[in-house]
Order: sequence, then C-alpha cells, then structure tokens
Amino acid sequence: MKKLLGSMSITLSLCLLFSFLFVSFGSKNVSAATAASTLQSIVASAKNGKVINCDYAVKTSNVGTIMNIWGKPDSNNYVAAAKGTYAVYSKKGVVFGYNKGMQIFEVRDTNSASLSHITYSDIQKLLGKPQYESKDILGYRIIGYAVSSSYKLEFVLYNNTNSAKIDHYNVLYPAGTVNSMADDPGRQW
Repeated sequence: MKKLLGSMSITLSLCLLFSFLFVSFGSKNVSAATAASTLQSIVASAKNGKVINCDYAVKTSNVGTIMNIWGKPDSNNYVAAAKGTYAVYSKKGVVFGYNKGMQIFEVRDTNSASLSHITYSDIQKLLGKPQYESKDILGYRIIGYAVSSSYKLEFVLYNNTNSAKIDHYNVLYPAGTVNSMADDPGRQW
C-alpha cells in the first residue's frame, strides 16, 4: 500500500509539474501564435485598404455613406497636421480620417482588446524592420510599412521598447491627403 501511495504521489507531482510548465511556457507559444495570426489578418486587410474590424476601406469609402449607416460619430474634429477631419465611433472601435471631398483616407482600429497581446517584437518578426519610425510628443512609438503601392500600415505602440504593445493601428491612403488647390503634397505617413 505504501508503494502504491508513493507511486501515486510521484505521478501527481509530475502531473502538477507538467501542468505548471505548460501554463508557464506553453501559453507564451499560444500567445505568439495568436499575435502572428492577428498580424497576418491585419496585413491582409490593409492590402485592401481596410482594418480587421471594419468593412469600409480607405480611398473607396465616403464618410457621408458611413454616417448614413452608422449614424453620427461620437466626435468629429479637424486635425491640420493629419490633413483632415476625424470621425470617432468609440463603440465600434473605429476612427475615420477624411478629406474635404468626404473621401476616407485613414481607417484606424482602436479595439485594444483584440490588439493588446501584440508587441513590437511580434510585428518585427512578421514584417521586418519598419520603413517609417517616429515618436510623438506623448511618447508613443509609431512604425509604418507600405503594404501596397497605394496603402500604408501604421502601428502606434505604448513606448519605445521591444515589448511595447499596440495602442492602435491604421491604414493610410496618402494620396487622399493631397490638396492640389492649396499646393499641399499631403502626408506620406
């Protein structure tokens, strides 16, 4: 009986040890796989001018159409440095940047719940070194990649470390920010 109890005790201890190791180390692999999968979806959508949680694309969508379907945005503010007006739909986790012609030139995904597990390192593993990198006045790190001849993908991260997590990301159509009448070449990033 003592041998049986000793054997059961060892078996239980090994099971607990393996469970601990899986939870401690296996969950990191699951998280990395989830981050890679989410990033692949983000890139695929960005190549079509979209973010993953919204069917409206930059270049081809009009903010008037969106307002007719989604209703009035929570806020609507002109941002001179960004070359347009931003319509915020908080409950949908989406922000649209649009020009004077009402054309959408930027779609931003602010749904942090689906993005919070993605880090700067995850992005670099999949997409490589950013083509664009800057830091804003609040300390956010902004990195960008051209995903097509027309569209750019930008990630805004909480800080400047490799473990920095995404605050939000956006797809930009730079040509939509050009104002030919004012001889303004628009934004590139």
